[in-house]
Amino acid sequence: GYLTSPPIRPITPAFRSKLPPGMQSLSDMELQRYPFQYLADHANYPDAFVLPCRGVDYSGGNVNSVSSGQSLHFEWEAEAQHQGFCEINFYSPSAGMQLVKRIDKCAYQLHEGTDITVPNLPFDCMTPGNCYFQWMWKTGLNNELYSNCVDVVSARGAPPFVDFHTSTTVAVHPPPATTTVLNNPTSTAALGAECIDGQYKCDDKNPKNFYQCDHGKWVGPRILTTAEGFVCEQVGNSIQLSKQK
Repeated sequence: GYLTSPPIRPITPAFRSKLPPGMQSLSDMELQRYPFQYLADHANYPDAFVLPCRGVDYSGGNVNSVSSGQSLHFEWEAEAQHQGFCEINFYSPSAGMQLVKRIDKCAYQLHEGTDITVPNLPFDCMTPGNCYFQWMWKTGLNNELYSNCVDVVSARGAPPFVDFHTSTTVAVHPPPATTTVLNNPTSTAALGAECIDGQYKCDDKNPKNFYQCDHGKWVGPRILTTAEGFVCEQVGNSIQLSKQK
């Protein structure tokens, strides 16, 4: 079984380099659709086949632009109707893996598929490679497991000067003690505008949220982090993610 829509994370040369010699001739589609139990038989290659994304690392291919609250359609194929259920999960570095929807008897919804509502996208989803959906099918008759991942990025894109790195390490959950996410804009506000495009401010009512200036208006609130013990901190017209004091 495998996901046919939206476009899934592609097989990469780096992934193939981890395969045992006997599997080098398999096509990309075969590697995407085989159950984990079949792949895991090659015990000498434990790094090749792991959840949630079959061990396939993000490579920049097939990135889907999405917005919080939009409807997103998922479809899948199964060579045999082995019953069981499917799950669609969402992952971000700041919030971890979260269940979005469970589909019972999903083997009988091959061409019908299902729609999900994109959850609130945290700030780190503005950077490609951070966030993805995981589709997983756990069969009922033979206890097999199938999984594919769908890489997503916030449709608004990354704002200027976003930096989720400290030295060479990507800031994942939990984030570093302080990560500057935006520098101060230098332009001047237009007459009658609430703010200057490029400005950010923390939400006074929820320290984990922020507002962004867009076309002279404050837009939000949006989620900056859901990590325990971390909050938005105002630094001039910038914001940064800091440990809660």
